[in-house]
Formats: sequence, C-alpha cells, structure tokens
Amino acid sequence: MTKKRKKKKLKLKKSIKLMLLLLILVLFAYSQNFFGIFEYKRKNISAETTEEHKGVIRKMRYDNCIKDGITEENFNDNTINAKNELTKYLNNNDIYYYYQDKDYGYEIKRKETTSIYGASLVKLSTALYLIDNDVDLSTELVYLAKFKTAYSTGMQKHKIGDKVSIGELMKYSITYSDNTAHHMILNYIGKTKLQEYSKSLGAKVLLTGWDDFGNQTAEDMNIYLNRAYELFTEKENGKLLKEYMNNTDTNALNFDDVTFMHKYGSYSLYFHDVGIYNGNHPYNVSILTTKTEAKGPSYVNKVSKLTYDFHKAYYENLDSYCKKLVYGED
Repeated sequence: MTKKRKKKKLKLKKSIKLMLLLLILVLFAYSQNFFGIFEYKRKNISAETTEEHKGVIRKMRYDNCIKDGITEENFNDNTINAKNELTKYLNNNDIYYYYQDKDYGYEIKRKETTSIYGASLVKLSTALYLIDNDVDLSTELVYLAKFKTAYSTGMQKHKIGDKVSIGELMKYSITYSDNTAHHMILNYIGKTKLQEYSKSLGAKVLLTGWDDFGNQTAEDMNIYLNRAYELFTEKENGKLLKEYMNNTDTNALNFDDVTFMHKYGSYSLYFHDVGIYNGNHPYNVSILTTKTEAKGPSYVNKVSKLTYDFHKAYYENLDSYCKKLVYGED
C-alpha cells in the first residue's frame, strides 16, 4: 500500500470517528432533554394526581358529614334564632305541634300528646286503612239518606240511591274533606277495625267521642303522615293518596311557592292542618289549634312559615358546618 493511500485511509477513519463522536454527543444531548421533559411531566402529573386525590378525599369527608347530620350543639346563631322564634310563637299562642325532618329525624314538639277535637283529620286515617289493606277501590257503596251531611262538595253531584266507588269517596274525603263520603267509608270499614289499625301504627287516640270524627293529637298525626309518606311509594294506590293530598282546598300550610301535601280539620273552635313539605328535604308538620275556624288558618300559616324558616336554616347550618370541618370555609 502506498503512503498516499494510507493517509487517505487514516483521514477516513478520523472522519468516521469524529462523526460517531458527534452523533453520540447529539444523542446524549437529546436524551438528556427528553428525559428532563419526561421527568418534568411526570412530576406535574404526580402533583395533579395528588391534588385530585385530595379533592376526592375531601368530597368523601363532606358527604359523610352531611350524611351524619348535626346536633343542637353545632347549631349556629341563625338556626338557634329561627328555632327560638318558632317555639316562642307556639308557646304564646298555645299551639299543639309536631315537626319532624325526614332526612335526619330532628324534631320540635309542643303539647304533642294532648288530645283535642280533631274534626276532619280522621279522614287521613281512613284513607290509610283503605290503601294499607289493599281494599279494592272500584268496589261500589250505595249512597243512603242516613249518610247525607253538610259540607259535602264531592257528593253534591250524586243523589240518594246512587252507587259510588270507594276510590271516588276517598278522593272526595281527602281532596274536599267531604263529610258524606267520610261517613260512607267509615261505615264500610267499621270503627273498631279503624281503631285497631290506628293502634297497629302506634297511634293512641282515634274516634274517641260521640261522633264519627273524634279527638286527635299532634303526635298521632305525625304517625299518620309518616305512614302516608311510605305508602306513596310502597303501594300502587299510594300514588292516589299523594295526588289527593296535594291540593289547595283550605290549605293553610301553603305560602308563596312553598307547598304541602295536607289534610285539614275544621269545626267551631278548632282549626288544624297537617302535612308533608313537598320539596327538597321533606318534613312533616302537624299544627292543631283552638283559634276558631275563622282565625285558625292565619295562625297555622304563621307557624308553617316559621317552621320552614327553621328547616331552611337547619340545612344551611349543616352545609356550612361540614364545609368548615372539611375545607376550613366559614
């Protein structure tokens, strides 16, 4: 091999080595940059995942707090003031009263076991009996003269001797508080059976007295409201009861856009209204008064508003309490 060819070969080897070295340097630089970017992204993904995980944990803690509810020791000033205003009005006006929240069972009561004349409140218990005992509502009863009574809006379109279905009578009894329909239903059921059914629910006072209406207590009415609420979904005909109770006839519980499924009772010195708040976070309220048929509705309506104000404050209190506990928010 000549010297000239050897020199060319050496130059080629040097060039190749130089190119390989440059290639290695380029690859090294690229790899450092690549892995740096990857590490940066990994760290950020990790940070984001950690924050997301913390958020999930906080949400779970908040939900568990809401699920547990709050006790009176955690009531804030708004809730305490709303309760005090309600109880003050109840005491000053001698109202027989029972409030029960359906989500947590919190209760406010006053003279709830005192028995007073209930008038048409008894009609709720007859409807419960019919639905709970799966009575065929298409069964027809004969309208006899002995059943005819004043204040019978629904039965006005029927004449003596007509056959009227039990379902139609129940509708009249609840929606219009029809007295003739009530007498026909009660005659069909029988007082003793209705009293036995009432006791099976835990109620203590029913049909005590000389007529087909008798006495009631706020506590017993709360029991009936609870059973009605259950029947709305437990029994097919419970949907009818919900529909019939959702009326505006002499509904003293309703105000503004706040509505209740209810049953009222009214006679002489007595006016009462009991019902279930028909919205988010439902509750029972039973308000019995001796304020007369004329004045009673205004007292009941005032108590209904004060009850709603407390109920709203209670749930706002619960939300703020749990947020403060979990997120540190006031």
